Amino acid sequence: MEQVYDKLRDNHFEIFHEVRKILTPEEVLNLFYKYRNASFYADIEEHMMTAESVILLLVNARETIPAENEGDEEVKLESPVTRWKKLIGNKTPEEAKGEEPESLRALFGVDAVKNAFHGSDDAKDANKERDIFLLPIPERPPVFEFM
Repeated sequence: MEQVYDKLRDNHFEIFHEVRKILTPEEVLNLFYKYRNASFYADIEEHMMTAESVILLLVNARETIPAENEGDEEVKLESPVTRWKKLIGNKTPEEAKGEEPESLRALFGVDAVKNAFHGSDDAKDANKERDIFLLPIPERPPVFEFM
């Protein structure tokens, strides 16, 4: 797990909240509702309820990253949802190994069901999935400056 935390840090993520738990059937159904009638849903359910999952609420650790070359502008980071999807890679670990060999699924995934990581598809799904686990809404206190 330390290797995953290192990748998060290296990719400018901050863990806003973390929960470790074995998922309930209701949580699995809520997460994978669009696959509920698929032939592999029972495999997903069994896998997700067999061992502890680590649920992370990720935010950008910073708004921008410094320019690589002197004179270049800082680069604004994309949303954490978009960046996380890129970091975990293709849903199928075999394809991820060919396309993105350093992606998390390429490094840790076994097959399409046991691909080691889940990521929200968009901000709406991220909010829904945050609510499934009753995670706090990530808010940063405003920065006050005295003039």
